[in-house]
Amino acid sequence: MSQWTAAKLRLAAHSLWICASIMPLSVTAAHAATASEPYVTCQLAEDGVTDDGPAINACLTAHPGRHIMLRKTGAASYGGGQATSKDIYSSQTLTMVGDAQWLDCDAPALWAGGCRIDFNPALAGPGIAVPPTAQGVEISNLEIYGGNCWTPTDLTTYTLPPRINGMGNDGILLAGGEPKLVNVQSLCFKRHGISVLGDSSAYDHVKYGYSQPDFIRFERVGVGANKGYGIFITGADSNAGLITFIDARANQLGGVSDHSQLGNTWVAPGFHSNTRSPDTAGPTQAITAISVKDNVATITTTDSLEKTLRPAGSWITVAGSADASFDGTCKVIAVDLEARILTCPFPRANGSSRGGTVQRAAAASVYGVYATMNDGSETPAKWKVAGPFSGRGGSSSTVVVNPYCESDEQSPDFGGKTLVLGGNCDGIDTHWTHGGVRAFNGGLFFDTSGSAGVSMDNRGDNSNFLQIRAGKSADQDMGFIFQGHDSKPRFSIYRTAGGSVFFRDWTNQGIVPLAFNSGAETSITASGSTAALNLQQNSSGDLMFYSNAPTNTRMKSGGNFVFGDPTKPAITVATGKQYGVLYASAGDELGVGFTGGVTVSPGSAVAKFNNKTGARFEIATSTPKLAGISDTSVVTNLNADTVDGKHASAFALGGFSDVVFSSVPVFDAGIANTFKITLKGNVTGSKLTNAPAGAELHFIVCQDSSGGHSFAWPANVKGGAELGTKAGTCSTQAFIFDGGTAFALTGGIVNQ
Repeated sequence: MSQWTAAKLRLAAHSLWICASIMPLSVTAAHAATASEPYVTCQLAEDGVTDDGPAINACLTAHPGRHIMLRKTGAASYGGGQATSKDIYSSQTLTMVGDAQWLDCDAPALWAGGCRIDFNPALAGPGIAVPPTAQGVEISNLEIYGGNCWTPTDLTTYTLPPRINGMGNDGILLAGGEPKLVNVQSLCFKRHGISVLGDSSAYDHVKYGYSQPDFIRFERVGVGANKGYGIFITGADSNAGLITFIDARANQLGGVSDHSQLGNTWVAPGFHSNTRSPDTAGPTQAITAISVKDNVATITTTDSLEKTLRPAGSWITVAGSADASFDGTCKVIAVDLEARILTCPFPRANGSSRGGTVQRAAAASVYGVYATMNDGSETPAKWKVAGPFSGRGGSSSTVVVNPYCESDEQSPDFGGKTLVLGGNCDGIDTHWTHGGVRAFNGGLFFDTSGSAGVSMDNRGDNSNFLQIRAGKSADQDMGFIFQGHDSKPRFSIYRTAGGSVFFRDWTNQGIVPLAFNSGAETSITASGSTAALNLQQNSSGDLMFYSNAPTNTRMKSGGNFVFGDPTKPAITVATGKQYGVLYASAGDELGVGFTGGVTVSPGSAVAKFNNKTGARFEIATSTPKLAGISDTSVVTNLNADTVDGKHASAFALGGFSDVVFSSVPVFDAGIANTFKITLKGNVTGSKLTNAPAGAELHFIVCQDSSGGHSFAWPANVKGGAELGTKAGTCSTQAFIFDGGTAFALTGGIVNQ
């Protein structure tokens, strides 16, 4: 990329610009102005040497509100990066007069080659000024040059203007309302390339009225090598502008600083080498003595000054002094080679020190000094290094569309109320104060900062949904992935194409703590492989379990369930003293007992319920508990032979029957009340026999490894579920028999 020097003022072309056409009109410089002419030509030398400034101002004053046409008299330029020939020299600020005045050139400057106006480098004010009394003016097809270029590789050009706003050496200062700039380039001014001052700081509002440059319109404007910002906008009345295709290059403090109160819209701005800081620190030299008097430091080196320390106006850094308060970076104002002395401003109390080193400063150190200096505005603030773009934040709702940022710039700071759409500036952005939307792998990438994130506010009290379409012609997987700072997934919520919804914890071996399987089971799992699953942990309400049965399971939240571990209680109930628990006392055996710990099994059971031997009460009772029985010792086999049928039906456990498969199996309730059958084919008919009234019947119907077999319930069974057909799974259902018909107690659980 070409370096910014006084000999190379042209901005290199990177984009194709389509602008409004300018009517080709042919006139002479001496043409007189009449009311019927489409434009006015002024009596100018236009030789690039003669001072045409007074004549142009006289012409502007004489023709308020008219189209003023300047001529391109210098040689043509060829190719990007070439300096345009000088046409006009001015020693003074050119001031627009009257509403709708238009300062123009007869050579349309789509890129280079327009009328070039060189201003006196000692000029204190702007090159072109638009006061509050000039509304709706236009400036077009001009290249204006201030003669004070900032060069990133030359520390002698690193200087700050006296103040950030007010009157100053800007290329163009806009204070009048609704100005328009078209095909304008503003280069090498001591402050900003273009200032839009809606704060009434440049003109006395009593004399000129308030500055209100709202609704600015810029089209194809270039700003480069300025010592402030390329474009600086500030004030309560500098809003609602439309700025299209700004090209900001190598401006010392930044490409754009938009400090408007309500914001503007920027379309396709380009930023190159703004706040570029390529210079590194030079070689060190030993210091013999250093002293400060009246905030000016005098530094004496031990040996002759190294060549990087000799240029007056450069910056130096002192380090390692015996008194560290003398260390720092300052701008050299005088060099005495013979005495080996450097002099620079240094804000410190009078005093002296010895030792340490001095070297040419790194550019980054100079920017560090800038950040500590007051910017001279009415509201005290420090100078800000903006990089490509600096936004105001707060109430300023700015939009930046598809910005381009070169990688050799410092970080932008778009501001908390700026929306950035597209572009590539995220690659160098380390502030991340703004919100943004970018294209990403065929989708959208949302950039957010702060705690706001992405928020949808329902402003109309209507239904509000976040809708995600699964696919064009068929459902696809979709969901949300929550990533860490390292872009690795931490947690996800997704729906599969088959309809299942999963909550996945990626930090714990991808465990799915919550899963909704479409039309099937719902699973809840603790994220950690050994972690507890807590339900109602912070609530005093009841924990309710509902099913299709006419009753529901109810358990107080003080209890707990632990599933799958036979060494721990399955159900624990607080009794006021010890805990009553139901636990696995042996294989195929449940025990009921008491324990002092909520997760500790009892030392012995009060009662045991065995799948094969039935019920066993381990502790004797002092009073008979069954009518008709006087023996208080343990009853080994409680059945119909010992007590009547009433007691038997209340206490005896039914048996288990593994029914051999056939297409017409018989389930004999006289020998068991739980039946299991494995289907090896279709069951076309089945029978239920010998069931006593009041019997509770249980069916376990399993599929073999092939699966897909159907099952026909017995004719005297009502409410039988449609059982699952998945290979290798079982389906279960319970019934109650009333003496003639078995009625379903549960809705059936399939494909277990």
